[in-house]
Amino acid sequence: MRNAVAGGESDAPIARALDNSAFRDTWDGKLGQFRQSSPRDAVSESILSLIRSGELKPGTRLPSEPQLIEMTGVSRSSVREAIRSLETMGLVEIRRGKGTFIREIDTSGMTDAQMLLMLADRKVLENLIEVRETLEPMMARLAAERATDDDIAALRHHLDGMDHARDHEAWRPCHLAFHQALAEATHNIILTKIWSLITMFLKDSPLVTGSTTPSEPHVHDSLFEGIATHNVALAEEAMARHIKDMTRIL
Repeated sequence: MRNAVAGGESDAPIARALDNSAFRDTWDGKLGQFRQSSPRDAVSESILSLIRSGELKPGTRLPSEPQLIEMTGVSRSSVREAIRSLETMGLVEIRRGKGTFIREIDTSGMTDAQMLLMLADRKVLENLIEVRETLEPMMARLAAERATDDDIAALRHHLDGMDHARDHEAWRPCHLAFHQALAEATHNIILTKIWSLITMFLKDSPLVTGSTTPSEPHVHDSLFEGIATHNVALAEEAMARHIKDMTRIL
């Protein structure tokens, strides 16, 4: 495996097995192949990948700075910047005189960076779909029963935004706003609060994509029609199709 770090810091291999006799108190695996454009990002991404995979668990001590330099073949400054970046994201804790340790992620105070880390975990995405399969058809039903003229106008506005979005970056916030307006159209304060929590995951989730499969090209139009005409069965069925369609990306 060759060091692919840009900037020519070293041609040394990027993933060397650690000497268990020297590092028996710390993690003894390998760093993955570097894919980022800078040495700092390469080191942090390799560690992130190991956290995602579960190889680096909360409480695990990372190799020391000299050991990371030896393992990766990058400079001391790049290793330090990578660790500082991970500390800023709340993913590692630096304990003076003891080393750098992987932190437990507290979902109640989760940062955007930690959210992105969780969303790279397939199991978390499956859990998110499971919740949406249960919750959103009910929300669609209640919205179809209770939506006011103002609710319908808000849904129409966000749907038009999705239809006229020039690219994915413009489409994504309109999509999220459409679903938020749908939650508000239920006129159930608890459901609205629950949906706001789910949106924390959705805003950076690969489940919120800018494309639709050929089988469901107009699912949001059907969903809107069901709510706007107070057709409960249509709204509920359209939402169920929408959630099922998302599972195709997993």
